[in-house]
Amino acid sequence: MRNGSINAAGNRGARAVLAAGAVTMSLSLSPLMAASAGATAKPTASSGWERVAVPDLGSASLSSITAPSRDVAWVGAGVDRHQPQGTSARSGRSGLLGLRTYSPRDTASCSTNETFRSAVLRWNGANWTRVTIPDVGGVGSIASASPRNVWAGGECGSLHWDGRSWTATPYALLPGQSSPENVVFSSDGRADAWIIERELGEETIKNYAERWDGSAWQVVSLPKLDDNTILTTISVLGPDDTWMAGEDAAGQAFFLHWDGRTWTRDAAPQIDHKEARIARMRVLAPNDIWATGNGVDPGSDGWNVSSPLIMHWDGHRWTNTPISAAQPKGVIYDVAADRGHLWAAGDTFSWGLPYETAALNWTGSEWTPSPAPVAGQGTLNALASIAGGGLWGVGYVNDTDGTLTPVVVRHK
Repeated sequence: MRNGSINAAGNRGARAVLAAGAVTMSLSLSPLMAASAGATAKPTASSGWERVAVPDLGSASLSSITAPSRDVAWVGAGVDRHQPQGTSARSGRSGLLGLRTYSPRDTASCSTNETFRSAVLRWNGANWTRVTIPDVGGVGSIASASPRNVWAGGECGSLHWDGRSWTATPYALLPGQSSPENVVFSSDGRADAWIIERELGEETIKNYAERWDGSAWQVVSLPKLDDNTILTTISVLGPDDTWMAGEDAAGQAFFLHWDGRTWTRDAAPQIDHKEARIARMRVLAPNDIWATGNGVDPGSDGWNVSSPLIMHWDGHRWTNTPISAAQPKGVIYDVAADRGHLWAAGDTFSWGLPYETAALNWTGSEWTPSPAPVAGQGTLNALASIAGGGLWGVGYVNDTDGTLTPVVVRHK
């Protein structure tokens, strides 16, 4: 299985997410199958996307991007800790190792115990540079409330940029356990940030939440959930408007909403798939929220079939939006708006098959495929709207030897 973490309840996977204000970003630090063909890492002809050079990180996946202004953008990444920094890995392994389920609560432990090394890139209007940050493991998510207020979530600690420097803050200790996995981070600014995370036992899954009180993370209560339910993503619009999404023991998606006083549970709309997985929520407005992921069905050859899935909240209910038959397989990881048009991005992944990056456009009635932003086997993990017009996209391409080449593309 390819998704960022593999758990004990039906091998279900999830992605970690950070949101800021009306902007929701996602991560991807994924174990990969061996590539069946080399990745050329070039934009597809006539796609409208252009490749933008980035510093050499070695084998790495760019997980998330936020663009608080036209000339400022930040990217969070995970660099394979088992290859020399700043050089390409040629070990013959099939992509990066998976995101480990052990996440130490002590940020000092990250440098020795985690699979990924932290990396953050900054766009200054002309080029991308790598900035120095505390090592909190792979930076799975990054987002901004303003150019001087940027949050990032690592495997074992959060990071905050105040316009001058990055500082690391450890997560709170959770009752009865010290090794949660797949921390999911969301914020509408420094004053109101949330985390959801989970602990995997042999028979049960425990979900937890933390909230930023202005100086530290504090554990908060969640509604009662069944033992094999998992929360996969969270989006915070404000102190009285928080959304979470998850998957129950039967593999069915659901949504939780916090109105500042109580939690309400809403079922996801009916889909023509055996299971549904929500990877991320993108908030464009309180009545315009998109949930992306994939449906899963058993295949005739023994492999599961993954189909793209995009749901929409209109302020009253969730609906499943149509996706063109020309995009039969894949996973969608993000949605972003550009000058009145909606884009979705991900890949054409389905178990046991080669896959490529994928981009979709919303016509008003269905999502239709657009030429792939990058040729070759790879994934677009996240999108960001650019002030004044345009889009950023980040991810990776997978080379024949298993090296992940970080990719940044721009659509004008």
